[in-house]
Amino acid sequence: MVVLDDLHVADPPTTALLGFVATHLREVPLLVVATIRDREVRQRADMADALGRLDRHATTITLAGLDVTAVGRLVGSRSRARDLHAATGGNPMFLEQVQRGDIDTADTLVSVLQARVAQLPPEVARTVATAALVGPDPAPDALATVLGLSVRTVQEHLATAAAHGLFDRTDARPAHPLTADAALRSLADDDREALHAAAADRLPSASPADRAHHLLHAGPARWRDAVDACVEAADAARASHAHEDAVAHLRRAVDLAQDHGAGAAVLADLTLALAGSVVEASGRADAEDLYLRAWDLAEAADDPWLIGRAGARHGTQYDFAGDITHAVATNARAALDRLGDGDTELHARLHATLAAASIVEAPTDAVAHAGRAVQIARRCGDPAATAAALVAEQVADLGPATLPRRLETAREIIALAEEARTPDLAVHGRFLLMGALLERGEVGELEAQLRQQDARIDEFASPRFARHALWFRCTRAMLDGDADAVEALAHECYEIAERLGDPDGIAVFGAQYGVARWMRGLVLEMEGAYVDSARADPEEPMWRGGARLAVGRPRSPRRGPGRSTSCRPPPSWRRASTRCSRW
Repeated sequence: MVVLDDLHVADPPTTALLGFVATHLREVPLLVVATIRDREVRQRADMADALGRLDRHATTITLAGLDVTAVGRLVGSRSRARDLHAATGGNPMFLEQVQRGDIDTADTLVSVLQARVAQLPPEVARTVATAALVGPDPAPDALATVLGLSVRTVQEHLATAAAHGLFDRTDARPAHPLTADAALRSLADDDREALHAAAADRLPSASPADRAHHLLHAGPARWRDAVDACVEAADAARASHAHEDAVAHLRRAVDLAQDHGAGAAVLADLTLALAGSVVEASGRADAEDLYLRAWDLAEAADDPWLIGRAGARHGTQYDFAGDITHAVATNARAALDRLGDGDTELHARLHATLAAASIVEAPTDAVAHAGRAVQIARRCGDPAATAAALVAEQVADLGPATLPRRLETAREIIALAEEARTPDLAVHGRFLLMGALLERGEVGELEAQLRQQDARIDEFASPRFARHALWFRCTRAMLDGDADAVEALAHECYEIAERLGDPDGIAVFGAQYGVARWMRGLVLEMEGAYVDSARADPEEPMWRGGARLAVGRPRSPRRGPGRSTSCRPPPSWRRASTRCSRW
């Protein structure tokens, strides 16, 4: 027996000799076995002609890949057989390569698949790589657009890849997830970058996130376009309340801009946008360092308008504990000084921010800044700025005397927020409306507003807004005399506050938990907490409310049915005061 391996690379004299043997030595007891690869034969016209002449004197045996069962027997792993078969096409040589490596290592399979991709004609391999790059389920016309080829040519390329087991025409995607990786690795870096750039520029139906992805991989020359695309993708994510995705897009934009030496103004703008998305995703505590960084960059850029935006931050926030409010107030004042007098929405937002940050330290100034914010916002006719200013005005001047006005302006805030399509302001407005309704004792309308609030909060699943609804549910449980529900809701509110880093969370919990103890006739348990609070901060008047609560126990507290036990408060509960009554 004579074995001729890889006959497709033989020179003409060798194929001529084989033809002589096949035709003139038929009576000799000799078996000649020759192996060839069909693709290589089709690429050589002389070889195709020579083998065509041999066909009538030979028996052709087509060797397909091993099936899944045979692959499992060969590698000794039935559980991995299907994946290995899809990756190798059942080719024994590739399977042996996998066996010599670690069959659980994806890189091993990718290297095998790269060898298979390398067997394709270069133009077919490039089309498969583009299908992996554009994916998932890339349409032939989309591939043709990116590649600059006709749809028919692309379809022919995909048919060739499918014949090699590397493309699934039924699902219109590479035959195995790792095939996509292998195909992309087969491209030179500059070619891969060019294809990403073409996908970003030529596919109008690409989503903002997909376009950002392509531009991020389109090479250093397109970094500015990539930054803009990431910002656009973040805007789209925010619009659908996918705030974690928005954060991821903006972090990529900031990193890319930093890597390419962008100026302070660009970095300030991006960092400020990132801070706003972090607030939506996980709360203001996580965003504080970003806000401070944005402020420093805005000052470095020496741009008064950018400084103003950094000072105004995003949305409306009221903290009655911690050092955050001092920094916010300081920056808002500095921003107003840089901007000078004016009737712009930014001036209104800065006055509203300063009002919110001054409520504790300078309540009279807070009322003045809130009023100024409302006047400016109404003059400039900006509904979102007006709604934010009215929120500041409400919180800066709480009290029985302002209740009728607060009921009216709370409804106005909701209407303005709907007009401006700012759902977070609508939630703030309804929160204030529910508080005013509770003060007025209109429990029926409070319940109706609470249902609407729940529906809005469910739309964008923000923990900071969900906590607002829990506060009112806790208060409703107090009115119902359900101490068990009060304690459970108080703990739920506190857990959210801890996740959000809210410095007032413990104070709110102390008040809610104290009421639950009072409802059970156990308020004296809280005496130590109030005494500790008074000693720790003798100038703080809010602990006196707790002391009065301890003295004024109810004669016959309403308990949960047949229960007198309670949830265990968090270790920090003794720091609680009734500071939340300022709401």
